[in-house]
Amino acid sequence: MTTTSGAAVPARRVGRLRLAAVIVRAGLRSQLANRADFAMAVANGVTYQITVLLFATVIFSRFSSLGGWGLGEILLISSIRMLGHGLYMLFFGNLGLIPHLLREGRFEAFRTRPAPVLLQVFTYEAPINALGDLVVAGASLTVCLSLVDVTWSAGRAVLPGRRGRRCHGDRAGAQSAHRGSGAAVQGQ
Repeated sequence: MTTTSGAAVPARRVGRLRLAAVIVRAGLRSQLANRADFAMAVANGVTYQITVLLFATVIFSRFSSLGGWGLGEILLISSIRMLGHGLYMLFFGNLGLIPHLLREGRFEAFRTRPAPVLLQVFTYEAPINALGDLVVAGASLTVCLSLVDVTWSAGRAVLPGRRGRRCHGDRAGAQSAHRGSGAAVQGQ
């Protein structure tokens, strides 16, 4: 460190992403210091997501389909939701801690440090539960994609079109068009 007019100046500037990576690595090392706590946090994430899958399976043990959707299709939707939830918790889950930090008076410490406040909040705690969420989401998504006849490509995943597998959405669209024409739909 060199000083200029009494103020400390780092010898080398560190980018925000590099700083975030250093803070996250330090947080993970501190979480790994207590291996039992780390394992419990991952198991908590796994258990929570497995209960979602078990709930859907129990429902389908009673009913063969829901609105024309089969077990594989419902579990695929659930797996995509789990993946989104895991990614959200991994990158943005600490935002939910802001009210807690404010109530306990710990938020002010972020304002006194020479790093962006939002970056400090994002890296405040290592989101270990998210690792369990992502493990179950990845496994479930892999299994569901093998059960359901869906043709995926990178382009289709980003910009889905109407081509490819015609499924229940087409039937619902035909029913709503039929209802819109003024004709009554029998048996519904």
